[in-house]
Amino acid sequence: MYHIQYLCPRTDIAMGRCGFAIALFPAWKNAVAASGLTQDDIDQLIKNCHRAWLDGCGYNGMIDPDEDPRARWEHEKLGKEQTFGPNAYHLYWEHDIRVAWGEWGPEHIIVPGNACGLDLDNGLGRPKGGKMLQPHNIDSYGQVILLLTVFTSIADHLVDFGYDKKG
Repeated sequence: MYHIQYLCPRTDIAMGRCGFAIALFPAWKNAVAASGLTQDDIDQLIKNCHRAWLDGCGYNGMIDPDEDPRARWEHEKLGKEQTFGPNAYHLYWEHDIRVAWGEWGPEHIIVPGNACGLDLDNGLGRPKGGKMLQPHNIDSYGQVILLLTVFTSIADHLVDFGYDKKG
């Protein structure tokens, strides 16, 4: 249903040196439709898994709301609970991972970084009748692993929900 391509670090460029693409075959689109998954389902998946994903991929930095304006905003506007110590809050949280859902499933996957993610398009190398998730500003292995974790978790759900519906 999908094929991860070009997963090879590059040393000839400074930015985007860890990019890769994911070819989505027509069977992927069919599985998305059969699964019945919605944007709300994917948002719930991110809400349930974001902390483990972020921590496991190295996005476990902490900030002090007394010293960092973002932490103060997070605390005051979002009512986030403290995580470690009397003043510490996670630097990254669930809204730093975003997925836009459509007929091909994830049409955009965004993770922490400088506009880092995978975007659906009709790029070169796409399978006949298929699409490609193309890289944008993937500069570190942490971003690669986080993007792959999000995508493959979605793929697992897609398969699970598709098979559940078929009996």
